Amino acid sequence: MKKYLPILIYLIGLHSSLTAQSFRLEGKVLDSQTRYPVSGAEIKIDQTVIRTDNIGLFHINHKGGILKILVKQGDFEEKLFDLTLRSDTSITLLYDKIISIDEVIVTADRERVFTRDNNLEIAKINPGAFTFLPSVGSNDDLLKKVQLLPGFQSAGEGSSGLIVRGGQYDQNLITINGFPIYQLYHFSGFLSAVDPFLVSDIEIMKGGFSAKYGGKLSSVVNFNYNNTVTDTVLTSLDAGLTISGAAVRFTPDTLTSFNISGRIGTISILKKIVKKSLPEFPFYNFYDFNIGASRKINLKNEIDFTFFLNKDYLNKSTSLTVQTDNGDITGIGDYAESGWKDILAGILWINKPLDNLKIETRLYSQTFLSKSRHEMIEFIKQQLSMNEASSSIQEIGFTNNWTYEKKMHSINFGLNAYFRRIKPEMTTSVLLHGEPIYDDLNPKVLGMNYSQNELSPYIEDKITLNKKTIFRPGFRLLILSDQNSLQIRPEPRFFISHQLSNFITLMGSYAVTTQSIQQISSSNIMSTADLWIPAGNKIKPSTSNIAEIGIYLSNNKSLTAEINLYYKKMKNLYTYKDGASFLLYPNWQDNITMATGKSYGSEILIQGKFKKIFAMLGYTIILPKIRTTG
Repeated sequence: MKKYLPILIYLIGLHSSLTAQSFRLEGKVLDSQTRYPVSGAEIKIDQTVIRTDNIGLFHINHKGGILKILVKQGDFEEKLFDLTLRSDTSITLLYDKIISIDEVIVTADRERVFTRDNNLEIAKINPGAFTFLPSVGSNDDLLKKVQLLPGFQSAGEGSSGLIVRGGQYDQNLITINGFPIYQLYHFSGFLSAVDPFLVSDIEIMKGGFSAKYGGKLSSVVNFNYNNTVTDTVLTSLDAGLTISGAAVRFTPDTLTSFNISGRIGTISILKKIVKKSLPEFPFYNFYDFNIGASRKINLKNEIDFTFFLNKDYLNKSTSLTVQTDNGDITGIGDYAESGWKDILAGILWINKPLDNLKIETRLYSQTFLSKSRHEMIEFIKQQLSMNEASSSIQEIGFTNNWTYEKKMHSINFGLNAYFRRIKPEMTTSVLLHGEPIYDDLNPKVLGMNYSQNELSPYIEDKITLNKKTIFRPGFRLLILSDQNSLQIRPEPRFFISHQLSNFITLMGSYAVTTQSIQQISSSNIMSTADLWIPAGNKIKPSTSNIAEIGIYLSNNKSLTAEINLYYKKMKNLYTYKDGASFLLYPNWQDNITMATGKSYGSEILIQGKFKKIFAMLGYTIILPKIRTTG
């Protein structure tokens, strides 16, 4: 017996050390029938009680040994799980949410379309919250719903293009899963190129921008794809007057999700039929294709993939016979084509090395091209007039964002890096018998490739001073370089909110933003003839200073209201000169001039939800002013 005594003592000591040591227990609670995550489930281990988050995850540090894990969610029956904890462990709990009931009466109120949480500068919408709102051509258009927010407007009836607080289309940072997109429109802005079926929510900011956002002057609109786990294959088929398509969402296992969508302009399908009777009818063809995929590697790492393709194409040809001034009969041929495409592929790595530390790394490549061409020929004189415009952008982007939370602080810092090659080109030619009329002016000038490198380190700290006051100071630095110049622009920012009572919250913000590539437009509608030009050398980056104060009212039940006052000042804007001529002055630099702008106004939004009625009132007063300085 004595010879076994040391072994017995060793085993007792080992058991004591294991049970005394603390280990990390991570887990996920899933519905055993549907494999859906169970959010808000109560997890009780000994006297410690925690809850699962919105995707069913929980974690706890606990000493080793035999554990009794009690799971309860809402009014469902409790379930007890046994676990022996000897090391850091990851588990999945399958929870049967079954109870005996006699009768169920379900009632619901319609949710508010635009919601806000503690981040008052961010308005959020869920596509499912506004399906009852009217749409154009039987298709839900997400950007048209964003236009319902005060401060947003379109340039024309039915357009999806966003003009925010006196800005322009190109001044909006539109992203998909955090990846910036240059062209999110079809049909010259009539439709947006994102299928609502893919989107879980949209984040919208008109001011008070976080330091991690930069590169645009007016707003941030971020579309987040839905990557929730589902046990069924969800599909969507849409046949509308303007666009038709199909989409699918499926999850092959509890760690992976896929979203795929493809759409095409319906009118292009009718092309062959209509062409027989109307051969000169113009046809606008367009399509988009989107993929969103997510894979959870483990509890600390996740990989997401995003692919976006948007392409539009228009062509038109006509011919007619006319009589000249001297009585001769001649023919005139007119041909026009235009289009654009935007292709992006990006990968996101989410890493959570610590409970209070999150790292997001994005790497992407994007190719954008817009092009238009118009030719007119008079056959007897053999005179040809030709206009061409194009803008091409090839961009590689890298972003790295760290979020560290400690007590009253939430520190956000990182780096954005973009490497671009930009080629704007605009040519106008008039030829007689094959020879240029303006040969002494050399009207045809080949476009130049411009290289642009942009680095933006940033840091900010969201400080929760108490339960009622939040203060967020931040700083972003733009470092812009090309072959001939280096420009450095500081961008200070701050945001503060204070809750006066349970019903009233005050907010104030100030932000400086800089835009390094902008669009030169000759009209108030989107056109493929618009030029994208880079800042550098003689072209200065455009800047904006925007200050805002607001008051938010809520009775926490049925009624919310918000009133915002803002002042926005912009400089180093560029526009075409009055009477600009690419025939006389073929270089685009000679046809643009610098401008300044300012905008100020007020915005009111009231939302009410009552049993079977939802009401919303938005009103905006904007006083914009643009003045050329060149």
